[in-house]
Order: sequence, then structure tokens, then C-alpha cells
Amino acid sequence: MNNNLQDDQLNFDIETENEILKLKISAELGGKFFIGENNDAPPEVLNSFLKKVYEVQKSIKVSSPGNNFYELAGKPEIRRFSNPDDPEILTELRKLLKIFEEKNIIFDPSGVKGLYNKYNFFVDFVLLGKCYGLHHPGMITVYPLLEFAPHSWLDMYYEVGDYIDNSNEIISSKEFDPLEACFMNFTAKKNNNLSYRDIYDQRKEIQLIKLQIINVEERKEGADFFCGVVLRVQLNNSEILFEGDLHFHLSRTSENKFEIINCKAL
Repeated sequence: MNNNLQDDQLNFDIETENEILKLKISAELGGKFFIGENNDAPPEVLNSFLKKVYEVQKSIKVSSPGNNFYELAGKPEIRRFSNPDDPEILTELRKLLKIFEEKNIIFDPSGVKGLYNKYNFFVDFVLLGKCYGLHHPGMITVYPLLEFAPHSWLDMYYEVGDYIDNSNEIISSKEFDPLEACFMNFTAKKNNNLSYRDIYDQRKEIQLIKLQIINVEERKEGADFFCGVVLRVQLNNSEILFEGDLHFHLSRTSENKFEIINCKAL
């Protein structure tokens, strides 16, 4: 047997193996390759790359038994709560989150306000969310809860955020904006005895630093968007964080597009 293969023979063997690897990746894992793709890469480099892709994607497919997070979690029992103050809500939410933490999957709940709302959002939207199998052993993956919100909710969320930002710019320039009336009952985070009403006539710069969904009631013609808001107010010699809840009434302009009609404080 001749072991002294010429370079062109070796390249031919690698190129053949590369084509076989591409076929395996396409047939077994659903990968797609386009005409002319990787043509400039040396066959040896491409061979190493394709082998790595095949090994990693194969391991992901084997380790990802579910199409959604509920299946990935092993279809755990889901409890429903009618009382928002039920002390078992926190226990059940922690139990569900623990299942995913053991799989190096972390969910960031900061986009939703209130324990009861976080739990319902997690059960109704996150668990049914598509699990794309991108969870490698030893690598932590973090998902914001809002990533699983309906598209219409996200459009409302960004519409409201832009509306508050625009109003804050007007207020900071010492001009009148009707939204400021909704801030009057906001209270300071570290001093419940201090309200926005106490400082509204002072020169200040105001900025939205947190917007959280409380609930959304969507209808064919529009929606009611309930949210928690945290504002940073910069006075001459101090900075104060004020928080409160707002209710926005929106009309629908298209399938997932909305326009704000009015707002009131909760």
C-alpha cells in the first residue's frame, strides 16, 4: 500500500470528506450551504470547521429533547393561582426556575412587575416559547422574560417607552407636558413620604430608567397597557428615583401597531 500520498491527492480526499460532511449536516441537522460558500477557505481549515460544527450540533440535538421550554423541563406540573397574594406563588416560581438553572438557563424577570404577574407570564408565555437547543454544557444562557411576549405587547411596550421619553425631554426643558400630571403620586423609592408632587415645580432633569409590564388587555380595536415606571429625577444637588404605575389606553392602527390615546395614573 502506498502511504506516500501527493499533496493534490490529500487535498482531493479532504475535499471529498468536506462534501460528505456538508451532506450529513444538511440531512441530519437541517444545515444549509450556498453556492460559492467557503470557496476561499483551505480544505484543511474547512474540514476542521465542518467537523466541529457537526460534533457540536449533533450534541445539541441529542441534549435538547423538547420543542419548547415546558418539554425541556420535563413537563412539570403547573399550578394556577387565583389569589395574587398566595405565598405559594414564590415557591412554585422558584421550583420552575430551579429546573432551568440546573440546565444553565437563567430567566431575567425584570421586564414584568409583580410576583403574581411574573409567575403567570412565565407559565403562559415562557414555557410555551420555542427552545432552539442552543444550550451548551458549561455555558449559561440568559433570557429576558419580555423576549417571549406577544409581538403586539412589545409594540405597546416600545410605544409607551418612547412616549414617556419624549415627555421627559419636554418636562426637562421646563415646558408643559400633560403626562407630568400622571407622575404626581409617584413616590421616592427610599422615602415613601416624598412624592413627585413635592418637587414638580423645581428645575430638574427627568429620565425613564425602568419600564415593566403589569398587565395587557388587548382587544380588536385597541388595548389597555398597565405598567410600572421608575424615573430618575436630577435636581440641583440631588438625584431621586420615583416609582409608580400608569395605565395607557391605545388604539390599534394595524395588526401589531398601536397609538396612544391617553394615560392615567393607577
